Amino acid sequence: MVLISYKLGWSSNKLSRMIPHLDKGQLEDLYAQSFAGKIQPIAEICWSQIQNGSWVDCRDSRLVVTQAAQKGDMDTLGYFLDVMNGDVDTSDRSGQTILSLAAEFGQVKMTKCLLSHGASPSTPDSLGRTGVWWAARQGKFETVKALVNAEARVMEMDIGIAHEMNREKFGEFLTCHRESSEVQDKNAT
Repeated sequence: MVLISYKLGWSSNKLSRMIPHLDKGQLEDLYAQSFAGKIQPIAEICWSQIQNGSWVDCRDSRLVVTQAAQKGDMDTLGYFLDVMNGDVDTSDRSGQTILSLAAEFGQVKMTKCLLSHGASPSTPDSLGRTGVWWAARQGKFETVKALVNAEARVMEMDIGIAHEMNREKFGEFLTCHRESSEVQDKNAT
């Protein structure tokens, strides 16, 4: 009803009087729909009514963000980062960050955007895999290069997955980067 009223041109003031009458489940559903549909006024009104926890944990909001990373949906990412002040290191339930998801799916533009917004290029998931590992596993060389250029830490497991997947070009590139970063680490101490 609220979304229909919004589409009919109701003002934010009128909509804000409807929302407090929703129960928590209805409110979270409305929030998720308005977030997915990038309807900022309703999302903001709903969020002001939702208590305890992160807005990204409301219903399908996390799913919308992670799917946007996988698909390279820059509009949703922009809405997430700029309008909803989202955390660039947001992760899915297994700890895989949106940067790692973008890297896994070869979304170079998304990867670079997240990096430019301060996403950590070396944040591991619950099994220790980073965006470099995921991109190397999936054969996304341009994404691997973007992460390495952003000073992502290259680990032995990243090189290992490249060789395991018969991606020798990746393995050589990652080995060279790992060796050069180890020299830099030694010189820094």
